[in-house]
Amino acid sequence: MKHNLRIVALALLPLLLMSGTAMAAETPELELTLKEAVERALAVSFPVKKASLERDKALLEKQEASEKLRDFYVTFSPEVEEAHILAAQAEINYHIKSKLEEAEKRDFTTTVVEKYINVLIAQEKAAAAGKSLSLTQYQHDAAQISFSHGMISLSALQKAKNNLEEAEDVLSSAQQELNKAYTDFNILVGLGAESRPNLVSEIPYIPLDINNITAEINRALDTSPDLWAVERFISLKRLDLLRYFVPSYDVAELELELAELDARGMREEIKRKLLLLIDEILSVEKAVAAAEVQVKKAEEALKEAVKLQSAGLLTKGEVLQLEVALDSARAALDELQYRHAILMTAYRNLTGREILPPSLTEAADDGLD
Repeated sequence: MKHNLRIVALALLPLLLMSGTAMAAETPELELTLKEAVERALAVSFPVKKASLERDKALLEKQEASEKLRDFYVTFSPEVEEAHILAAQAEINYHIKSKLEEAEKRDFTTTVVEKYINVLIAQEKAAAAGKSLSLTQYQHDAAQISFSHGMISLSALQKAKNNLEEAEDVLSSAQQELNKAYTDFNILVGLGAESRPNLVSEIPYIPLDINNITAEINRALDTSPDLWAVERFISLKRLDLLRYFVPSYDVAELELELAELDARGMREEIKRKLLLLIDEILSVEKAVAAAEVQVKKAEEALKEAVKLQSAGLLTKGEVLQLEVALDSARAALDELQYRHAILMTAYRNLTGREILPPSLTEAADDGLD
């Protein structure tokens, strides 16, 4: 019986394999724009969900505090005064939680953008490593042929083998980094670790344009949801000093002083972060400009080499070497521009702008107004 079942299973195996192949062919590859990735991530984010529940809880507390006021007649008793203060505090607390939810969403969006771009960077590195391996493999094969004809020494052949092994290791490392980048990204957007979505957004390179640093600092301070929440917390602590049933007036005074210190410290921290971020962005832009020059030189060198190869003055291997050099220069430029995009995302977040521009393919949409 078991033998018969085995025969049946083996007979059905080709059909099952064909069916599985057909199903795989019909399964469309998941494509994600940056906007879609952010939307998916926000929908499954535990920190964002927690912030939303905290806001909902504060709303219920606000409503309950307001309803308690209806239980009192119009008098000036300590209980009535206490109820009014608690209602005011509940109102302030609700707005604080709402701002903190906004801050959580903005910070989480910034993280998603970074992880999205990290995948693109890792893809560039893996592709460059693959092309470099192809060149090294060609050089290794040529060395073997030359050695077999007595044209190079054994040490030269061994060097070619070592170079090939090193290139294989570099590619393996690049592929591991790509897998890690995908894993980090997939966790955020709610995909399985083995999923490899096609990230289709083109990330524009748009240099920073600042007319007035002081105005940018003021904008960062005025639009910071975290700072807004801290400053409203000061209002909560001031109301504690007006409460008739405050547990300890001295403690309440110290808590107010601490809240004011926290606000001042946060203001200074925002200024510091913004200035450091601007310096880092400008530094990367200088590196981008230098990388653009290297790409242009590599393009010109390859163009000239192709002409020399056509005239029989250069070998295929020499041209391949220049092609890989050009690919490496372009990959270095792309990585710098991607790093710049990550920094610009943090800059938009810190200055209260839309973190994602309306279009990721049109530079004009990312203007700093």
